[in-house]
Amino acid sequence: MKKLVIFITVFVSTLIAFAFVGLVASVLMSDSGDEPDGVDRLGFPFVFKEQSGPVALDYFSLNRLIADTVVAVSASAWVGFRCAKRSTMTLPHNSPDSILMPLEQPNTRGHSSPGV
Repeated sequence: MKKLVIFITVFVSTLIAFAFVGLVASVLMSDSGDEPDGVDRLGFPFVFKEQSGPVALDYFSLNRLIADTVVAVSASAWVGFRCAKRSTMTLPHNSPDSILMPLEQPNTRGHSSPGV
């Protein structure tokens, strides 16, 4: 159950990150609004929509939209699976990364006991 919650959380977070990057890329790739024939572009990593004013450019590619969606969903699923898999890994007791192990807790007699 813990793995599923981690997977869903990371999957949705990564999808939101892809949407945010797509919006930022759309703003950066589009021409400024001050130009009379500026082109608005939408899509990351593949531009699937371009629209312009006076020259009446209106381009839409369903194949590129599907490719953007496939890239975002597959990357999100991969990141989610990796995070869920790594969350269950445990370190051996004598691992050099002992900072990740529980700290030693003093017992009630005044001397410290070894960590778990």
